[in-house]
Amino acid sequence: MLDSDEVRAYFKNVIKIKVNPETSDASEKLSRGWNINGYPSFYVYPQNGPPVSVNRRKQVDGGSELMSPSEFVQACKKAAAGQ
Repeated sequence: MLDSDEVRAYFKNVIKIKVNPETSDASEKLSRGWNINGYPSFYVYPQNGPPVSVNRRKQVDGGSELMSPSEFVQACKKAAAGQ
């Protein structure tokens, strides 16, 4: 999903930061502070607000499944708008 054309197009003009908590104490502290317990994790910073976690999974019939590329892009856009 992350390598789909739609997701790549959306993230083309987005500043991306990659944090690997296994490579430095500062990165590990950041991941603990945000309660990250799975990788990859995605956060979007709206212009006027704190970072928003965007989950790549959606709830379906009591379980979960990966979002489609279109659904993931829409969730990122919604988070970026502060919604």
